[in-house]
Amino acid sequence: LIMGTSSQRVAIDSQRFCYREMLSSGVDLQQWLDDRWLRKERLMKNFAEHEHFPTGECGMPVTVPIFGSIWRSLAAVCFYLALWAGMVFTYVKYMQDGDGFF
Repeated sequence: LIMGTSSQRVAIDSQRFCYREMLSSGVDLQQWLDDRWLRKERLMKNFAEHEHFPTGECGMPVTVPIFGSIWRSLAAVCFYLALWAGMVFTYVKYMQDGDGFF
């Protein structure tokens, strides 16, 4: 990631489940979790072989462009490092003055 050699594609399969609806419907949660796990394993195996999820089970793929570069990432890291350095400097300064920080 730091060298900019990350993949240009990310594949995500997501579904939303309401816990309250599952509890009220009388579904066996252990069996439901086992089924979710088996589905995940089946999808991962298919993805490893074909490099995409099956459209019949997961729907049509949606492409979302990702704009970024190593330079933007580096600039963000530098910004946060400078921010942390400023916070440490401020903390040390207040502690030396004896006024306390809080």
